[in-house]
Amino acid sequence: MLVLFTHFRTILSQQWLLHPILLALFFVLYGYNEMADSIAIIDFIVTLLYFVVTVTLFTAIICYKTINFIRFGVWFTCWLIYFFYTKNFIYYFKLYPYKLFIIFALGLFLVIFCWFTRKKKLYQLNLILNIVTLLYCFIEIPKVISNAQEQHKLQTQALKAEKPKEICANCPDIYLIVLDAYAATESLKTYLNFDNHIFLDTMRKLDFHDIQYAQTNYRKTLYSIATLLQMDYIADEKNLTAHNRQMEKDLYQKIKYNPVLSILGNKGYKSYNLSFFKLQNTPSYAGYETAIFTSSYLPIFLLKKTLLFRMVSIMFPFNKEKRLLQPLKILKSLHQKPHKTPQFVYLHLLCPHTPVEFDKQGNLFTDEQLQQTNNFQRYVEQLQYLNSLIINLAAEMDKTATKPYLMLITGDHGARISEKEPIKTIEGQSTTTLFRFPDKNYEILYDSMSTVNLFRAVLHKAVGQPLVYLPDTLVREAEKVNDTEN
Repeated sequence: MLVLFTHFRTILSQQWLLHPILLALFFVLYGYNEMADSIAIIDFIVTLLYFVVTVTLFTAIICYKTINFIRFGVWFTCWLIYFFYTKNFIYYFKLYPYKLFIIFALGLFLVIFCWFTRKKKLYQLNLILNIVTLLYCFIEIPKVISNAQEQHKLQTQALKAEKPKEICANCPDIYLIVLDAYAATESLKTYLNFDNHIFLDTMRKLDFHDIQYAQTNYRKTLYSIATLLQMDYIADEKNLTAHNRQMEKDLYQKIKYNPVLSILGNKGYKSYNLSFFKLQNTPSYAGYETAIFTSSYLPIFLLKKTLLFRMVSIMFPFNKEKRLLQPLKILKSLHQKPHKTPQFVYLHLLCPHTPVEFDKQGNLFTDEQLQQTNNFQRYVEQLQYLNSLIINLAAEMDKTATKPYLMLITGDHGARISEKEPIKTIEGQSTTTLFRFPDKNYEILYDSMSTVNLFRAVLHKAVGQPLVYLPDTLVREAEKVNDTEN
């Protein structure tokens, strides 16, 4: 037994180079368990193959071409940890203010480590890395199986609920457009010294009705979208104060499996998802942060908080104009394409939300402009550019409509760019909301309407769903939640 153990220990330390492959495997397994509610099984499998095969091939080349493959393999794993986990570590452990110093210090430490171990075989470190990465993977695999089974169960239930009970051929198409961080008219005038009435007047001429003093029940994207699609409150002040990762996962689930899509599915609606959320069986819209990761199944969500993602974004920058124009183009094509069954399209534009990149003509801000303007001024200019895009979209859809359609344009929260409280809280829950009903009759709408009731009006108008409004309550405790984009 001792001889067998010694032999196996020798193999793990001197012959097998497992840890680079296992580290890539763990990276995907852990990432999936963190975000299982947002990732389809097939996406997980493709991502797993993408990482593991790439690292396996690289490791095979190391073993084949290198005299001391153990040493170079250990160095390779150390650099993988540096690029995959450093920024993640900084983000999760609240070390963000010191990120540049920590990243530089760790990088320098790795360079020194590689230099002083250039003549060492590193057998013991190879053994430790092999054992640790094996254990980490064994810990995550049962969680993956459990999460996959739960997702399969929820997906099956969703598909059953989505199966049409009737095809409502006369029901209008429904277009939901969420403009992230679109401030209210009053907020724009009071806090940013900008009059937005030209945009609103133009939209009224295109038969849109704007809700006076429109509000969001929460001032965070995850909470607002979950509330919008659940048509119900999803957290109280106590829950918001105790915000944690499990609550985020619950919110993603509420967005993914929501009653709006179930009701529309039962009426025969076909859904299209142009948002960064996953909705039942429709994947999230392709990421738009680098030029090479543009498909929904590639590991954008995994790389987001890594140094590797930052490097890839710099080397392969995405066409920033495409971030807004491409999804709008897809929505127009869906609207113009002949279709017998009604359709529901959800478009979520990360605008006028930061990053503030466009001036009012749609040109990218130059370095000189960035130095000469403050964040408030740039926000207003980007909002003006967005206004022109929405006006053009509304006008073109009105001209090319082949069947009745209903449109809801709303913000998920306000600008949230003031550093002063309580201004940031009050402004963060005031937004702009516009409706376009096929019959142009807006009697069921009212002033100060909040997010929780928006789809109650939409479903009543589109499919005859009984209309019962909830009280419009603003959950003010939301400012205690960390202001990351969720």
